[in-house]
Amino acid sequence: MQIVLNCLSLTSFYLCFALGLALVFGVMRIINFAHGEFFMIGAYATYLCVATLAPQIGGPSAWLVGAIVAAGITGLLGAVLYRTVVVPLADKPLAIFIATLALSYVLQTIVVQIFGPVGLSISPPLRGVVSVGGAILPASRAMVIVAAAALSIGLWIYLMRTESGRRIRAVAQNPRGALLQGIKTRNVGNLTLIIGSGIAGICGAAMGPISQISPYMGGPALWKAFIIIIVGGIGNVWGAVAAAAIFGVLDTLMSQFGGGRFLALTSAAIMLFVLSVKPSGLFGEKE
Repeated sequence: MQIVLNCLSLTSFYLCFALGLALVFGVMRIINFAHGEFFMIGAYATYLCVATLAPQIGGPSAWLVGAIVAAGITGLLGAVLYRTVVVPLADKPLAIFIATLALSYVLQTIVVQIFGPVGLSISPPLRGVVSVGGAILPASRAMVIVAAAALSIGLWIYLMRTESGRRIRAVAQNPRGALLQGIKTRNVGNLTLIIGSGIAGICGAAMGPISQISPYMGGPALWKAFIIIIVGGIGNVWGAVAAAAIFGVLDTLMSQFGGGRFLALTSAAIMLFVLSVKPSGLFGEKE
């Protein structure tokens, strides 16, 4: 049971981080290399809120405010990115990739100058452990599971049950056809980048209390997220969910049985194997 809980915890983090990236690529066909830095900024925004508000309103409320602020800041960054980079460089995905890569270094340097290169800790909003069937899990890690589940269900309801969600799906499936149907694809792209970036911020808020935050925390998470969305099917949100579960279970079992030092190698090998036998990913569709 303990292994099951550990698998669920790791899967939740992978899912939380990869969802926004998969959504953006699925709709806009661009890779936002600054997604990891949005995740990092979300964690630092939460750190500031908890540090300043916790003495007045309590840790859990301060963390909740921090998560909302993190989503707002990173969502705004997504909107600015869309206006200043994606629109001017439309139809030039390589240029957008390079521009977002440069943006990631800019954001990282700014945070280093403000907070320094040394890692910081966010006080956990929930203390103690959760016991399930004799297995235990720190409450802060259980909170990540709840956050990932809420994000996934909320995104599913939004995409499947709302008018703007249907527009996003229409653009993801056939941008030209959606445009001919009168859908303003530019507005959809802007909204998608705001949502995807906001999810990165919330993920930073959720992960901040269970590990040290640092200006460099986005890189390793982004690398794993790329592997997940490639294996799941580039741009396929539900494929990313399945791939997050696969790697969550695999990485937990490898760590449990002494194979932790081979995690990066194994993940990269699986990605290369999937690309060689099914370039569109396990759950992707041929274009």
